[in-house]
Amino acid sequence: MAYDAVRSTKRRQAITQETRSEDEVLKSADRKSLLSASNDLRRNYVLAAWMLRKHVDYIATFDFQPRGRDSGLKKDLNDFVEWWSHKRNFDVSNRFSRNEFMRLAEATRTGQGDCFVYKISSGYLQLIEGDRIANPTYGQLPDRYNRNDFVHGVKILKSGKPKFFILNNRREGGGYVYNSVVPAKYMTQHAYWDRVDTRRGITPLAPVINTLKDTYEGITYALAKAKVSQMFGLIFKRAAEMSIGEVDDGVDDTDDEDKSAYDIDFGKGPFVADLDPGDEADFLESKTPSAEFRDFWEIMAGLVLKCLDIPYSFYNESFTNYSGARGAVLQYEYSAGEKRRQNIDLMNELFRWRLGVAIVDGDFPRLPRGLTINTIPIAWVPRTSPWIDPLNPNKEAEAINKAVEGKVLSRQSLLRRMNINFWDVIEELAEEEEAIKERFGGNNEPRE
Repeated sequence: MAYDAVRSTKRRQAITQETRSEDEVLKSADRKSLLSASNDLRRNYVLAAWMLRKHVDYIATFDFQPRGRDSGLKKDLNDFVEWWSHKRNFDVSNRFSRNEFMRLAEATRTGQGDCFVYKISSGYLQLIEGDRIANPTYGQLPDRYNRNDFVHGVKILKSGKPKFFILNNRREGGGYVYNSVVPAKYMTQHAYWDRVDTRRGITPLAPVINTLKDTYEGITYALAKAKVSQMFGLIFKRAAEMSIGEVDDGVDDTDDEDKSAYDIDFGKGPFVADLDPGDEADFLESKTPSAEFRDFWEIMAGLVLKCLDIPYSFYNESFTNYSGARGAVLQYEYSAGEKRRQNIDLMNELFRWRLGVAIVDGDFPRLPRGLTINTIPIAWVPRTSPWIDPLNPNKEAEAINKAVEGKVLSRQSLLRRMNINFWDVIEELAEEEEAIKERFGGNNEPRE
């Protein structure tokens, strides 16, 4: 009587008793190899690049919405975020707007496991790719730091909280040169955490790196085979004893020049081969890629997409019907929710830090009494497309109305999903009512 999972058999790989942290399992050299493989696939394999873009589309784009009834504060916050979001005010390199910055941050942490956002005292932000945080290959740390305290470029407290990060510059020809040790309060680590006892994030692509490589190579080989098959030839089968001609630059049995009995030019389009009795002609042909290869590749592609929870119907729109596609979207939205919340947490941290810098510098009005930077009511709303039944557009609206009337869904939460500010709607409705009264009075007929 025992758990079969802990028994080693000859039918499968032997069970080990290794319970090391991921920092030990994925050592520095292995981590670099993993990141290199991920970057290489992103550069060269269209499926890897597409799935990463599609993931970022759903996870990393947000619109800002101030909340509350203070219209003056809401306007000031909207104006501030609009100004801050411009690339010349957001990114220290003046290349990335807020939306572009967040998309790059999500793409980087997905492909590499983590990335780092450096908060500069001037109010700018700098995105640091994960491989630049590491124990340096070249250069020495200042004497006050012990290199042995850092694992993968991170020093932590006993609680596990990061204390310092080692920032490196890439060295031409390979390796990393020490730049500085950055206190954690100036650097935010944006990561996919796979386990508790780890200092660095792990890319969710790790389980499918080899599968992506294999399918990429399989397509390459299939294309090579297809190219060879297109260089077709024509086979002549003759019943006569004499040669078809032009085989030895000689003469035939009547001492005339030995010429081919059939002169066919494939470059001139369709042709008719008028053969002598007993002669046959067949094309060399290869049916590639085979149906078996296509079926297997589709299974592997669907498996690969699961690492980012992307439904296969996103890749192949004809794969399922309306109900199946809708169910896939609902399942994906559920899995995307937590990933969005992680990005929202990052945006909240960056926004409140930047607003604090603006208030200290006198670039933003003082907050109303009773409010602090941490208590300002705001929301970051993900950009998602509402799903409407094209055959019955009233079906979903009816369900929403029943949910609101039954008080299981608030108007504010509903409008946030649609990227609409509830208080803006109230103000616009009030303006419309005033305009209607002004135009029509109390009657249905317009005033003269």
